Amino acid sequence: MKKRLISVLVLVTILISSMMSITITSFASGNSVNITLPNFKVTINGQGVNNNYSKYPLIVYKNITYFPMTFSDCRFLGIESTWTGNKTGLLVDATGVTAAYNPYVSPAKNGKNYTAKIVNFPIKVNGKAIDNSKEEYPLLSFRDITYFPMTWKYSVDEFGWDYKFDDKNGLIIKSKNAKLDQIQLPKKRLIEPYGDFQGKSSVAVMAKNGYVYYVDNKGSVMQAPLSDISKAKKIFQLGIWSYGDGKQYDKHDFYEENGKAMLFFHSGGAVMGSDNRYVLKEDGTVQEIQSSYYETTLIGDKLYMYWAGPAPGAGNLRVNDNNSLEGSDRSLGSADYWYYSLSDINGLPIFELVGHELYVRAGKVVLNLEGDGSYSLDNTAVYKVNTSTNEVTRVSQSKEQVVNAQIVGDSLYYLCSKVDGEQSIYSVYKHSLKDGTEIFIGNFKAEDSWQGEFAVVGDNVFYLNKETLYRIGSNESLNSKAEVISMNITGDKKEYLACVFKETSDSKYRVMVFDKLGKVVFKTSDCGRNVVVEGNTLYFYNITTETLCKTTIK
Repeated sequence: MKKRLISVLVLVTILISSMMSITITSFASGNSVNITLPNFKVTINGQGVNNNYSKYPLIVYKNITYFPMTFSDCRFLGIESTWTGNKTGLLVDATGVTAAYNPYVSPAKNGKNYTAKIVNFPIKVNGKAIDNSKEEYPLLSFRDITYFPMTWKYSVDEFGWDYKFDDKNGLIIKSKNAKLDQIQLPKKRLIEPYGDFQGKSSVAVMAKNGYVYYVDNKGSVMQAPLSDISKAKKIFQLGIWSYGDGKQYDKHDFYEENGKAMLFFHSGGAVMGSDNRYVLKEDGTVQEIQSSYYETTLIGDKLYMYWAGPAPGAGNLRVNDNNSLEGSDRSLGSADYWYYSLSDINGLPIFELVGHELYVRAGKVVLNLEGDGSYSLDNTAVYKVNTSTNEVTRVSQSKEQVVNAQIVGDSLYYLCSKVDGEQSIYSVYKHSLKDGTEIFIGNFKAEDSWQGEFAVVGDNVFYLNKETLYRIGSNESLNSKAEVISMNITGDKKEYLACVFKETSDSKYRVMVFDKLGKVVFKTSDCGRNVVVEGNTLYFYNITTETLCKTTIK
């Protein structure tokens, strides 16, 4: 009896499963449509599309070409697609974002005929709901990717694309977002041994003054003209890092400062090692400006430096008049002060020289009354040191601790901090270098661990809180939930701020560039490093595609 019951239950289960299968199949076939691959050429922003070997090729339905809304393809054409779940569905917005062309290549050749499904989840385009069931050319799903019909309604009205078709040239699509020219670099480059991009080619790549700098697989620093990468030449050799596994080269990167291309690398350990800096000149020669923990910058024909290594002390500011580490250096300023860099902002020198006045941060030494030689330091402030007389004059007026400063034109911007319970309060002041007047710009609260990172372009003050980017005057993040890796000032007149963000699912943009009006002039979803602007041309190393990219900004 029990066996008969089990047999009946099994039979019922099989029948129910079969009915469910028939129902699902019937439902799916009712929402399936026949599609083909284009039999004509397709060119998108100057890039020919290889539909034969594309994982997500363009498709044709009802004689209308459909475009795949992949992450890279969308952003290549200046639009962003965001999946928000089954309840709210797909959001598509034309934002002007940029990405390098990065096709999804398949090893197997595509056929000519397939089936796709009409999607039934909610869709919004530029904030407007789309009723896909009433569309003559509905959105489709093919290989789990949503496809948009390239009708006038979407291509032109919503996305702002230009497109045309003729028998000779096929379909040509052009979007209005910034286009990235990709410069291929030699394949024999150093491989990242650690970090977020382990296994990829070294991210230490930078374009400057008509050349690109990179490191080959033998640790050689290479310089190649942008006009012909094949004419690369070795200009420096990195050493093997003594604290590594015997295969890693000294930790290094390139950066720009005062219009020059610079090389930085650390050799040895933390205490017994050294920070090294070189100027990379256009003629292929290099100039050593630092090989110790004397933080050094080259201004004009002189080297200015302060000791930042073990056992620091007052009177630590020095200058080398011979423009060479081999020459003798002399003390600068007064031994009554403990000196620090004016700015920790990437792209700017650690000190600024205005006429004969060197602008620094410093704390005045206050001897204790006991007469035992011990001392304390006043809060750091901005001072100017006369390089001819050594006279030291206070500039900033706030009594709070100055943690960072930047000179923009005829103004000094400086950032002060004070502790309020478990938080720090940061205040920004603007000081006129002409008449000495000073105004309060604004303040904000941040975590105690925050180190006072801020930057100014034009009259716009940007700052970080919990590694998130903000601008004074607004509590809204400029790239919500994205973690900043670096900020640097760039441009011929230091008029741009470039911000690089960590690659996370929350990071909408991975590189953003702001002009002196505070306007976003460039944004990309690609991961990048070493953003440099010269004239109206922007360069950056694109980690996503492992190419050097350039574009024009307005």
